[in-house]
Amino acid sequence: MNRISPTTYLVSGLLSTAIGQADITCAPKELLNLTPPSNMTCSDYLTPFAEAAGGRLLTPGARDVCSYCPIATTDVFLGNFDIDYLNRWRDFGVLWGYVVVNVAVAVGLYWVFRVPRKVGMKRA
Repeated sequence: MNRISPTTYLVSGLLSTAIGQADITCAPKELLNLTPPSNMTCSDYLTPFAEAAGGRLLTPGARDVCSYCPIATTDVFLGNFDIDYLNRWRDFGVLWGYVVVNVAVAVGLYWVFRVPRKVGMKRA
């Protein structure tokens, strides 16, 4: 039912336009602090993981403690709700499609049930 509701397209269009494609700065309590294996920098240790998972490595040259932010951009967050920045105009168009269809159906039903018809011609 999610794809049938026009609210889905309204919220998706608004959120993707308002907060899409923005960088995220993690708070200190949101950071993951890891210790890399000996003789490895944080970049050597966590770059493949960060590329696969979509996070951001904050201390690439460190050898003692690696600080890793699990989310790099708002697109990762919006992806959890199937919202994509590239679909913002599609969502806007689908929402207007709902509006046009609902107005046309309302006017059509009004015309069918409320507009008087000529029953027949009167004879003189």
